[in-house]
Formats: sequence, C-alpha cells, structure tokens
Amino acid sequence: NHEHGDASKLLSRLLRWLSKIENPRSVVENLEQLGINSLQQLSSLVGITTLRSSFEIWEHNLDNPDEEFWQSTLSKYSFVLSQVFAHTVVIVKGKAYVGGKDMANSGGNLVDFLARNDVSKNAILIEIKTPKTQLLGPQYRGVYSISSHLSGSIVQVAIITH
Repeated sequence: NHEHGDASKLLSRLLRWLSKIENPRSVVENLEQLGINSLQQLSSLVGITTLRSSFEIWEHNLDNPDEEFWQSTLSKYSFVLSQVFAHTVVIVKGKAYVGGKDMANSGGNLVDFLARNDVSKNAILIEIKTPKTQLLGPQYRGVYSISSHLSGSIVQVAIITH
C-alpha cells in the first residue's frame, strides 16, 4: 500500500519536527482544534511506535547482562516502567541514594530508580534486573523458588523502607 507508506513517512517527519519546537504553544492550540477521535488516533499511533521501538531494543539486547545499559535505556524509555504499575510512574532519580547513614558515614543503599506514582504521589523504589539475571531457583516438589538475585533485591528494598 504505497499511500499508507507515504502517510507514515509524512507523520514521522512531522513528529520529528514537532519534537524540536522550542515553544509548542501554537502547536498545542492547533491540536486542540482537532476532534477527539483524531487526537486519540494520533496518540495511539505514537504509542504503538514507541512500544515497537522499545521492543526492538529488548529483542536486540536479550543477551546483554550490563545493568548500566539497562539503567540508561529505562531512563530514556521510562514509560516502560509505567506499564508495570496501574498508574503513570515518574522517575525522580536514577541510582538514588536512600536510607540513612550513621555517624561514620556508612550505611544506606542505592536503588536503581526512585520514582513516584503520578496520581497518589507515593514513592516507588525500583530495583531492576537484566534479561540474563536468573529469577527462579531450583524446583522443589513441583514449585520453583526465587533465586538469590531476586530475594536479595527484595530484601534490599525492604531494608531501605524500614
């Protein structure tokens, strides 16, 4: 479908141009004149494109054990983290220091992401694992336990919150 391909290319060029505008007020005013159906369709197209882009990164990096890479990638594509929660998640800080230090300047922990729920404003501590991290332990009587990597993360976050 040649016409569909041309429309996709035009939309792509338009969105790149819109993303570079320093003062988007006039763009917003023009978008407000579109009907709700047009805005919803545009939003859906942008959402699908963003999901496809992030999924391609995932597929091409399934063997990447570098947590720094995943930290950086999830910082850029933070909407992916919102997919885990019922509401939009706003990253406040990556590699955030949390917990108290004692008088000898020791203690406390780093958490991969300090975020907040956009609706409730509650803090969210997020500890990430790479696709190469083993999450399940050995099978016992037909049930798998969690791995030491996963239980360690849970305990780390639990200690931080107490």
